[in-house]
Amino acid sequence: MVYGMANGTNISYAINVLDGQSIQISYQPSLLFNAEHAYELLDGNGNTVFADTPPMASGVTFNGFADCAPGNGSIIYAWTPATGLNNAGIANPIASVSTTSVYTVTIYQDGYTGCPATSTVTITVGSTVDAGTPGAVTLCSTDAAVSLFAQLGGTPDAGGAWSGPSPVVGGMFNPGSMSAGVYTYTITGTAPCPDATATVTTTINTPPDPGVDGALTVCSTDGAVDLFAQLGGTPDAGGTWTAPGGGAFGATFTPGTDADGVYTYTVNGVAPCPSETATVTMTTNTPPDPGVDGAITLCSTDAAVSLFTQLGGTPDAGGAWSGPSAVAGGMFNPGSMSAGVYTYTITGTAPCPDATATVTTTINTPRTPEWMAPSPCAAPMVQWISSRSLAEHRTPVVLGPRRGAVPSVPLSHLVLMPMARTPTRSTASLHVPARRRQ
Repeated sequence: MVYGMANGTNISYAINVLDGQSIQISYQPSLLFNAEHAYELLDGNGNTVFADTPPMASGVTFNGFADCAPGNGSIIYAWTPATGLNNAGIANPIASVSTTSVYTVTIYQDGYTGCPATSTVTITVGSTVDAGTPGAVTLCSTDAAVSLFAQLGGTPDAGGAWSGPSPVVGGMFNPGSMSAGVYTYTITGTAPCPDATATVTTTINTPPDPGVDGALTVCSTDGAVDLFAQLGGTPDAGGTWTAPGGGAFGATFTPGTDADGVYTYTVNGVAPCPSETATVTMTTNTPPDPGVDGAITLCSTDAAVSLFTQLGGTPDAGGAWSGPSAVAGGMFNPGSMSAGVYTYTITGTAPCPDATATVTTTINTPRTPEWMAPSPCAAPMVQWISSRSLAEHRTPVVLGPRRGAVPSVPLSHLVLMPMARTPTRSTASLHVPARRRQ
């Protein structure tokens, strides 16, 4: 340290030294008035340690060491300001501050206040960071993405970074594409303040799967139907069924007994996933009724008859006939069609099959006489037929087809059957000769 003074002045300098510190004085005279210069070195109590008077040599005039321990050797510490310090009179007090602060310490040997030393300490208070408090969220895999930051408790500072089982983009958690688990929020602290962290635990629940809507058409004569088997997809088991009217249903549909309509299958979800439903639409068709098999016997000379009216029961109209002969308008003509079995077919509405019934037809031909008049104008012809044959419902026996002749059989056994085959009016008579009594 270089000290100077103007000509014709007296001045004092306070030099702070520590105990044992080296002290050296080097004098450099001015160009004029050197004989008028003088200086002295005093200790902290004003005692002269070294003095130099004219004529003074230039160069080093004093070498020595500071000796600040002639007393009890204790050191006095004085910190200013004392605000925030637990003890302003010790070497290392503890400071409690919330903002950046500057403290100055002055130290000296006890009894030697004139030999002090000073120093300053600057305490820089960095801003503490707050990551908030841990949070948790449970989502359905079909839910929309949520902000992880919003799941933290407390008053977290913004601007942190997220890490976890899946990469986090924009602080958002998407349950449909990210993995569940613990996600950590980190706020970087300003040195010497450490970083701060908080976590959000995510849980993902899977929504229930009721399957895909189904539909089934059955015949009223079909067996019971398991509604669950009619659902598409991969439905979860364990759900419940409701009938078209909203009442509980047992999952088995009985055609012809249970009502047609929409049956609803419901699978309960695990919160926050809602319950899900699928439906099965049931339609029941009635099988056709072709009636009951019938039969009819006709003479070949009879008029045409309706085959439909020969069926028993309550047959449905609108069917089709098939058989040995082609059937026109549902009519059977014994004079032009073949006898046999004619089938009536009613087409069923799927899945009900077609249904059939039959009408068996028999055609009898009128008997042809064994003899006929030779011409329309011939004498009447008669047949003698045994009355016993008629009474016994057997085929009549022709006893004697003769003109004017009477068979030789008892009259009580004969029946006269006139043959009216000619277009002319004719008569037949029977002449029985009288017998004389014996």
